[in-house]
Order: sequence, then structure tokens, then C-alpha cells
Amino acid sequence: MDLTFEHADFVATTAARDKARDLYDGNDAVKAKDKAVSATSSTTVITGSRKYLYQGNNEVDADYQRRLKRAALDPYVEKIITARQALMFGKAHKRVLPPKLESFFDNCDREHTPASVFFREAAQDAQIDGIHWVLIDMPILPENGLDSAKAEADAGHRPFFQHVPGANVIDWDVDSDGQLSWAKIYQAVDVVRSVEKEGWLSEPSTVDQWKVWTRDKWVLYEEGDSGKPEVIGEGDNVLGVVPIVPFFGVKNTSFSGWPVCRSIVDHVIQMYNRDSDLDWGEYLLAHPIPYTIGPEPPIFADGTMNVSKGFHLRSVIGGGVVAAGYMETSGAGFSSNRDSIKDLRFRILNIALSQSQRDSAQVRSEQGQREDRKFFSASVHTASELYESAERRCWEIMAQWVGESPDSVKVEYSTDYDDKQIEAMMVSALGALVSGGMLTEETMLKTLSKGELLPEDVDVTQEVKNLSDGQIKPDLKEKPTEADKNIGVVDANL
Repeated sequence: MDLTFEHADFVATTAARDKARDLYDGNDAVKAKDKAVSATSSTTVITGSRKYLYQGNNEVDADYQRRLKRAALDPYVEKIITARQALMFGKAHKRVLPPKLESFFDNCDREHTPASVFFREAAQDAQIDGIHWVLIDMPILPENGLDSAKAEADAGHRPFFQHVPGANVIDWDVDSDGQLSWAKIYQAVDVVRSVEKEGWLSEPSTVDQWKVWTRDKWVLYEEGDSGKPEVIGEGDNVLGVVPIVPFFGVKNTSFSGWPVCRSIVDHVIQMYNRDSDLDWGEYLLAHPIPYTIGPEPPIFADGTMNVSKGFHLRSVIGGGVVAAGYMETSGAGFSSNRDSIKDLRFRILNIALSQSQRDSAQVRSEQGQREDRKFFSASVHTASELYESAERRCWEIMAQWVGESPDSVKVEYSTDYDDKQIEAMMVSALGALVSGGMLTEETMLKTLSKGELLPEDVDVTQEVKNLSDGQIKPDLKEKPTEADKNIGVVDANL
């Protein structure tokens, strides 16, 4: 039996999921993936590239490790996810639950997490990874049962929600009704170290487990001493459905999804490398490499020779040192790198805050046009509807566990987004690029015009001329607006 088989849709989305998660987690996560290869010599050359900070084929490991320590990742993925979360969960959602479920609301996962927080976390992880799952489980009773409902409650015998990361539901199958017929969940479980056996002196370890849910039962497997999986637990599933619900970032198939930042992760990685290249060039400018040219390497006064900080070129035999100096960086590399970084920043922001074009063939309401032409408003509205449906399904399954009617559950997410919040973020972001010298005023005005954030009669060419003539002196360092305040945790300079 091989329980490590993975669904084709899971495999297809794994690379994007891993990259998006690493970039969201930030510097430490990204650098950890590039520290895997170590060198025993400062002159060792590692062929090929690392995962995120690329290593040149002629770059010695010592130089690469120095670059890696100095590298800094811009948290664009985190900022975009935070902005989307602020819009979707900025206003309270409505939930109408039967009394039994209402009693679980403030402790929906048996870890004292309110349901409002739990499902906000589910949506966040779904957007980062592309898919996140919620398992609606019910602990099994002891073989002899318990004496009363109070005893069951005291023992924690109640349904609960459990987060299952997108990377852990590795395989599944779908029945003719389009619903799961079974799902396989992988988990690495900590091995309990017994105090009686001086567990505090032993090394922490984990064991691989796979839990398979079907419509009528569940089976728990664990990797045995022989390396083969062994059944260590099983039980009945009285629900008639597989009690696990997917939350999507961008829906790919019925049970797989793409990270919402999939379209920018490679741009962020490119900028991470460009920033490092620029930083390394400036480092070499401040600390140039010494060199000598002559028949023999130079000998220092104490009789030793140290060329680890530079290099020697052997010339014709005879005579002394012909030349000595420093290898100083020069040329157009610095300006080229800076231009590339500016371009990448603009692309990232342009994609993150992209605008849909108005469909001239259709007559739509003003509100519909506003939603269609802004990435945040349109995509967040769709995502919110999907999360509302997924949360409702979770409560419906929990209702089945306690014998309540699923029809008694009502969940309604707020989709009353203020477009002014989105416009404020766009204007602030573009204004920051202009004030930082990374974007021209003309490009900013054209972008605002195409996004229909300027009056239709504004002549961009004339506005640029007025700016150059000093007739308009805009304050690009915008003061906080009411929309900015409503955004809350959103960085206005997204």
C-alpha cells in the first residue's frame, strides 16, 4: 500500500503554492530555501541556481553567502493579501445559527478561537496557498460511552472545526454527484515523549500519518517500524458526506486552486535578485578587489603571501611587479539595474491594482463598471461570495453532527465595499512611486485616466506641460483620508 500518491491537480498547483507561501512568510522563509547547500571551501562553485536568490555558475559560495545575508525581500505578497483581507473582513458578517451551534461560536475549534477569527484565517490561508481546507470533526466516545450529556461536554465530545493546510490534502476522488467520495489527509504528528521515561532528555521527533475520510467511515494509518503504513484507528462517519470543505484563492478545479498572487510571484523574485545584484555591485564599489600583474605573486614583509582578497596575473618571466591596482565596477550596470527595479515595482503594483477595461458593447450600471474595472473590487467580491458559501457549508455539516437541520444555518458576508478605499490605495501607491522617482508624472496621470479616476475632460498632455511649467505643484505625499482610516491595517503605500 502506498499512501503517498498525490492527485494530479494537487501536483499541478504545488510549485505555485510553495512559492506564494514562501514569499508571504518573508525573508526568513525565502532565505532558508537557499541555505540548503553548504560549501567546505570559500572557492567552491555551486553549479546551477538556488531556489530564490540565484547563484551564478562562476560565483563562489563565499560570495553567494555574503549576498544572501545582505538580501532583503519586499513583502508585496503579504501587503496584497492584507489589503484583500481588510476589504473582505472590515465589516462584520451576519450569521444565524441554531442554539447548539451558537454555543460553539466563541470556541469553534476547541482552542478558544471565535468563529469570526477562524474563518478569517481560513480565507487568508486560502488566498496565500490557493486552497485551504476546514475539517468538521467529532471525537469518538470511549467504548463504554459516557453517562450523560454533561459528561460528554466535560470530556470535550462535541463537533469542532479544524484548519487543514492546502499542502496536506494530497489526494481525493469525486463521485458522480460532483462531491467528494473520499479524501486523504497527510499529517506529521509529534511523538509524545513520556515524562516517566525522562522524555525531556530525548530528541523531538514526528511520525507520518494519513487519515482517509469516506462518506461512511474514516481510517487512520501510521508509518510502522517496517516503513509500511499500519491501521491505528478507524470509525464510522454517520454524516453520509466527507466532512471537509475547501476554501479557494482563485478556483482552478472543483478541489484545487491558485494563489491570488500567482501572477506576481515571479516578478517579486526577479526584483529580489535585481536588488541583490545592485547591492552587490555597490558593495564591490566600496570594497574593490585588489590585483597584481607580474612574473611572480608579491611577497609581503613578513614573508607571507595573501591573495585570498584578490588575484594575481602572471606575466613574462623576469623583472618585478608590472602593475597593481583595484578592480572597480563601472559601466551602465548600476543604472540598468535601477531601471529594471523601477519597472518591476510598477508591474507588480499595476497587476495588483489592475483595472478591467470597460466593455463598450454592453450598457452597464456605473456601479457595475466600477466593479469590473478594478481588480480588487471585482475579484474580492467573487472571493467573498465563495467564502460565504464555504463557511455556510461548514456550519451545515456541524449541524448534522449534533442533529440540527442544515436549513437552520444562515451566513451572509458583507460585500458593501467602498470603491473610494480602492481608489485611495491606487492614488497613494502611484503617488509614492512618483515621489520616489520610480514613476514619471505622465505615466501616473495616464494610469489614473485609464482607470477613470480623473474627469473625462482632463487633457493629460496639458497637465504634464502645466507641471513642467510650475503651474501645478501637487503634494504627492498624501495626507490620510477617511478612506485610508477605514482601511485600518492596510498599508496605504501598497
